[in-house]
Amino acid sequence: MFDMPLKGHWPVKTGLFYFIFIAIILRIYYNFGQLLIIKGDFFMRITLKGRYALRAALALAEMGKNGDMVSISSLSEAEDISSIFLEQIFFKLKKAKIVTSIRGPGGGFSFNRPLNSLTVKEILDAAGEELSYKFCNKEDKKCDRISDCISHKVFTSATHKVNDYLNSLTLQKVLESKEFK
Repeated sequence: MFDMPLKGHWPVKTGLFYFIFIAIILRIYYNFGQLLIIKGDFFMRITLKGRYALRAALALAEMGKNGDMVSISSLSEAEDISSIFLEQIFFKLKKAKIVTSIRGPGGGFSFNRPLNSLTVKEILDAAGEELSYKFCNKEDKKCDRISDCISHKVFTSATHKVNDYLNSLTLQKVLESKEFK
């Protein structure tokens, strides 16, 4: 009696159910994979804060070429970055003694050192970026294979090369090089 209304339609409904079920499972799997990428387990990543810190530092270098103080609002307008976010970034840069500040009218920020002695790595470090490849979910101390793991050695070497490059790249070099224009 209950089979009569569903006769001929049940396989379609079952197929549709399985299609939707598989689509949901694939979507969850995809989102989980994205979560792992966002979490940073497999890739070196630079967060928005790190990118904005570098942009703001380069803008400060250009706008304050003669040692002039540059306000957060000027940097915010020039780089289209929230002034609240820039305040957080410059608090970290000031704490790392990369910049100095003066309050009040005519105040703002300037660098503590010449541009040829400030590196991209220092800016990113001050912003709180950890520049290392994370390819394994085990910590060095908990892994029995660390001394034999070729992958670990490859990614450790790559991390050192990236950090060495960013440490050799001064703000002055970035601003003057045609490579970055």
